[in-house]
Amino acid sequence: ELVPWDKDYLRRMAKPRDDDSIFLSIATYRDENCINTLNWAYGNATNPHKLFVGLVQQNCYENCRSGVLEKGGTEEIEPDEDCYELFCQQQ
Repeated sequence: ELVPWDKDYLRRMAKPRDDDSIFLSIATYRDENCINTLNWAYGNATNPHKLFVGLVQQNCYENCRSGVLEKGGTEEIEPDEDCYELFCQQQ
C-alpha cells in the first residue's frame, strides 16, 4: 500500500499522454558523447517528430581541468562543448 506522501504525489502528477510520443530524459556530466546519443536517438526513431528530449547537462565553460591523471595530477583543458547547441546547429 502507498504511504500518504506517495498518494499525494500521484494526485499531482500530470496525466499520461496518449499520442504515442516518447520522452527521453538525458542527464550528462561533461559528456563528449552526448551529441552522439541525440543523433542516435533521432536517427533511429521511426517517428522522430514524436520524440521529445529533456536534456540536463553539467559542463565546464571556463577554468576547466581534466579528470585525475596518472600520479594524481590534473591539467588545464578546453571548455566542454554544449550538446544542445551542437545538435541544434546540425538541424
